[in-house]
Amino acid sequence: RKLSCVVNLTDPNEYKNGGTIIKDGNKSFMLPKNKGTLNIFPSYILHKAKKIKKGTRMTLICWVGGSHYR
Repeated sequence: RKLSCVVNLTDPNEYKNGGTIIKDGNKSFMLPKNKGTLNIFPSYILHKAKKIKKGTRMTLICWVGGSHYR
């Protein structure tokens, strides 16, 4: 996997907490979670889905392959 893609399919008002977090060094960032937003990042970056406390969050996840980074 070279790139990870997350498409947010649910309005963030329909769930509590949740979202995709990426880590850059010692800092963590919440990616935008507006409905319809497409977030693309290199798959080697540490990332995780934040736990949802209420409601349902739906996303479309895909990966893109390719030659090794140089």
